[in-house]
Amino acid sequence: MSRVFLYPFINKTNAIATLLLMIIAVLFLYNSYSARFIQDDAFTSIRYAQNLVDGKGLVFNEGEKVEGFTSPLWVILLAIPLSMNRFFKLNINIELAAQLFSLFFSVATLILTYFLLSIINSNNAKEPAGKKLIDYMVNLIPVFLLAFSTPLIYWGVSGMETSFFTASVLATIYLFLRGLETKKVNYPFVLSSIINFLIRPEGAVLFGLLMIYKIICGYLTEEEKRSGKKVHGILNRFFPIELQIFLIAALILVFFRLVYYGYPLPNTFYAKTEFSVQFLIRGIRYFADFAKSSLYYGIIIIFPLLLLRGNRLRHAYGLLIYIIFLWIVFVILIGGDVLPVHRFFLPVLPVIYILFVGSVREAVAAIKSGFNIKREYLLPAALLLILIIGYLNYCKETPFMMEKRAY
Repeated sequence: MSRVFLYPFINKTNAIATLLLMIIAVLFLYNSYSARFIQDDAFTSIRYAQNLVDGKGLVFNEGEKVEGFTSPLWVILLAIPLSMNRFFKLNINIELAAQLFSLFFSVATLILTYFLLSIINSNNAKEPAGKKLIDYMVNLIPVFLLAFSTPLIYWGVSGMETSFFTASVLATIYLFLRGLETKKVNYPFVLSSIINFLIRPEGAVLFGLLMIYKIICGYLTEEEKRSGKKVHGILNRFFPIELQIFLIAALILVFFRLVYYGYPLPNTFYAKTEFSVQFLIRGIRYFADFAKSSLYYGIIIIFPLLLLRGNRLRHAYGLLIYIIFLWIVFVILIGGDVLPVHRFFLPVLPVIYILFVGSVREAVAAIKSGFNIKREYLLPAALLLILIIGYLNYCKETPFMMEKRAY
């Protein structure tokens, strides 16, 4: 099992692709170093972590119990170097540690993006080495687009939990895909979903979307349609073990909040979230700006939809479209984000790039069969064009990112 899990990294043919992946990661770190800064909101989590280590509790001001942070797991993570400072008399710079944590999970995001597309586009072991190498190059394109995307660069060095959440989202989607075809309880997926929820409240939204998808797919299976146990099957699928485990974990967290803070949700939810026409308009503008800056005016999302009519996209791509569309709707409904450079869309940005590159690959295969054009020429040309456009877009968006950084 472990060999299957690590296949994209240990296969000899993939050695060149792995080297290129490392180079892209280094380029990303260089981009991040050029834009290095620490977001002021990061100091809120640092303050809570420091007070926790000092024995004052999970508070911003001693004796005043208000949950002013969004990510419990990020606060706990920051408490580790602070604890080392306190108990081992070290002198770890907590601001630098927070940035390094952000960078670590940003690089993990790049690796998981490559890995997820490698699994979706799993190669036939009997394919020629040259064809496999081209396929591996395809899997690197979303990684390059991410490494030169201003949302990941900006938030990936900010000292905040955004890249941690993004990496966890990708891991959760992968684990969900692995267990989708089996009837066994997907414990790794549930654990990853709970981690998501502890990183940011939106983790519950992703878990809900994936569970709804699983319930619908399970109910529509031909096997269940042919069986005479529809009612029993529906009950099992509408309240599976994964959902029960997640709800127990969520209730424990809510109970802790009620007992410790007096409220079921963090204060940031009450302060920033509102479902109103004004927030809806703000959310639409937030998405429009994101589409203009990171989605090439929406082309990256629109292009895969054109292939749905011919049913050329693989089953996994259908799941990605489902996640992307409903996540966009969710972000629009809550009014987007008050902070710059599209933080709320970053968790699905790798998924968007994966879907786009996968759809380009399918389109090239269709053109080959229709017009007898050699794929070995057309596909590399398309990939090169995407790389050039991605880099030019990075150059165009960098001044805006640096302006926001300067604030």
